[in-house]
Amino acid sequence: QAAVDRGAEFVSEMVIYSVAASTIVYEYQQSASEKKRKEAEAAAEEERRLEANKALEQRQCEQLDMLNKRITLLDEQLWALRQAQAAHRAAERARGE
Repeated sequence: QAAVDRGAEFVSEMVIYSVAASTIVYEYQQSASEKKRKEAEAAAEEERRLEANKALEQRQCEQLDMLNKRITLLDEQLWALRQAQAAHRAAERARGE
C-alpha cells in the first residue's frame, strides 16, 4: 500500500511539474516570438525612415540645383544689364562732348 501511495504521489508530482515546465516553455516561446515581432517592426520602421530621408535628400538636391540655375541666370541678366548701362552711359558721354 505504501508503495502505491508513493507511486501515486510521484505520478501526481510529475504531472504538476510537467504542466509547470510546459507552461514555462510556452511562455518563453511566446516571449521570444513577441520580441522577434517587435524587432521586425522596428527594423521596418527604420527602413521606412531611411527611405523617407533619402527621398527628402533627393528633393532637396533637386531644389538646390534649381536654385543654382536661377542664380546663374540672374547673374547673367545682371551682367547684361550692367553692360547695357555702361554702353548707355558711354553713349550719353559721347553725345555730351
